[in-house]
Amino acid sequence: MAVVERRQRLGGVSIHTGTIPSKTLRVAVLDELADGTVFANARDRGAELTGRLRALVGQTPFVHEVRGAGLMIGVELLDGAGQPVAAAGMADVRLACADAGLLITSTNNTIVLMPPLILSSTEADELAARREPWLGQ
Repeated sequence: MAVVERRQRLGGVSIHTGTIPSKTLRVAVLDELADGTVFANARDRGAELTGRLRALVGQTPFVHEVRGAGLMIGVELLDGAGQPVAAAGMADVRLACADAGLLITSTNNTIVLMPPLILSSTEADELAARREPWLGQ
């Protein structure tokens, strides 16, 4: 409660303050999620994207495994010698992705893709096609 009170004194906005706009926003979000289409889209686009990325396993020595659920997808990378990509190499991958306009995160030698739940099929295709930064192509 102290954090909320401090934000109010400083003029900050918080959805936890109980203001009319914040309540309206929460109801709008819940209404949007209620029919399940957002979650169905995440499931379907995730399956499309995961399938496209799994096709890279065996086509390139760098992609070892693709795993995930819905639109939370991990792409495990190996270096040219078949070993997990080192931390410095993953830092280079993250920078190359950022330079290409792809916002990713990574853990160890795995790229983590978490696009928005409202990703379209066209956007999923574009994301799968923009793999050059992490394949070094």
